[in-house]
Amino acid sequence: MIRTEIILNSKFIKKIYNKPDKPFFEISTDTRTMQTGDAFVALAGESFDAFNFIDEVINKGCAIFVYNYDEDRASKTELLSRQKNITFIGVTDTLQFLQEISTIHVQNLKKNQLRHVIGITGSNGKTTTKNILFHLLKAVLGEKLTCTKGNLNNHIGVPLTLLKINENHIASIVEMGSNHPGEIDFLCNLANPTAGIITNIGKAHLEFLHSQEGVLKEKRCLFDSVMKNTKNKGIFIINSDDVFLNTLPVYKNVVTVGKTKENILFLKNGVEIIFDHEKIILQNQELTGIHNFYNLAVAFMMAWMLFPDEKSKLIAAVSSFKPSSNRSVWIKEENNLIFMDAYNANPSSMQAALEGFIDKCTKEQVSKENICFVLGDMNELGATGPALHEEIGGYIKKMQGKNAIFVGRFAKSYQKGFGESSQIYQDVNELLKDWKIIKKKYEYFFIKGSRSLQLELLMDIT
Repeated sequence: MIRTEIILNSKFIKKIYNKPDKPFFEISTDTRTMQTGDAFVALAGESFDAFNFIDEVINKGCAIFVYNYDEDRASKTELLSRQKNITFIGVTDTLQFLQEISTIHVQNLKKNQLRHVIGITGSNGKTTTKNILFHLLKAVLGEKLTCTKGNLNNHIGVPLTLLKINENHIASIVEMGSNHPGEIDFLCNLANPTAGIITNIGKAHLEFLHSQEGVLKEKRCLFDSVMKNTKNKGIFIINSDDVFLNTLPVYKNVVTVGKTKENILFLKNGVEIIFDHEKIILQNQELTGIHNFYNLAVAFMMAWMLFPDEKSKLIAAVSSFKPSSNRSVWIKEENNLIFMDAYNANPSSMQAALEGFIDKCTKEQVSKENICFVLGDMNELGATGPALHEEIGGYIKKMQGKNAIFVGRFAKSYQKGFGESSQIYQDVNELLKDWKIIKKKYEYFFIKGSRSLQLELLMDIT
């Protein structure tokens, strides 16, 4: 909830009809989830304008309607404003209004109980790390914790995340995504984080960030923001095995974890951390791959650094974490064991997931003839896209993969690296026609691709 005075003092307001009479309001931007009594902000984009749903929103009982003001809309709004129980606020830009009030809202909360705003970014694993950290801190803080829902990590999602923080919360975890230069810096200026994690610097969003050096420059904005906001005293966790992150300066509360620092050891279904003369073993049966145990390690270290007296609760919470749907999850069906990660994909996350899957299959002595790899497009790679898909196809071949299916516009590039023995499909709907027969041929499946491929549809077929 946000204080009414913050809404009414926005510098973007041009016109107000009817003053609201409540001290707090929930903010909504989605007609599908808006509740009676909410303040609705009508966002507009290239292909949509929520002002067009004004009648629906009013009928659902909104208390405040915020819209982009112009003369054409003024007459309709003035007519509607005769309903004295609804406040209409015309602003110059509803998105800038949303961003402004979210920042002021958090700044006010920091003066009271809100102690930690934890930013998380990185090329791969940021959502998994966020989910692990939320699970761990929930064991300590309970309802005094908020977190980014889903992947609301952009210039709209971050303000909405901030506006869900209320006066009872002690900490909030804010995921920050980026595919263009300057976006992380902008999001940090909204959230003003006081602690942070950069999971890694990978080959992601190269279409606009161009190189891993460009990715580092973009992602380290979170590090610089935390240090600026805390006068170099903020807690920050760094994976020291990432050669790019290893270039960041190490201040008092910056913790580096990794094999290069000899303070992390990977175990079967777990990881051992050596820190401050202690050895801590963290075990979880649901995670797969070294990359996810790195995510576990950095999330645990953040939670421990924030709440050093709660170590026992945090260790106990580790084992009960389960990955969210379609994100690095193992699914057991009657005759199949399927590794599903249909949420996102780039070359770094793809190779890491493949390594974890192959390692598990090797340890369980699964015959390579009994394994099938199903890979979809990796998006936003620009001119390097075909070569990077070919490289991943070659990696599966190098790891002695025998059976592969490639889906999407880069299927032929994958096949060029893997070989002609693979099958290619234009899209998931074409693959679905053969899927029942394919599932009978193999026991273990690896399924991963960018969200746009909708590979999760393969799990809806019995």
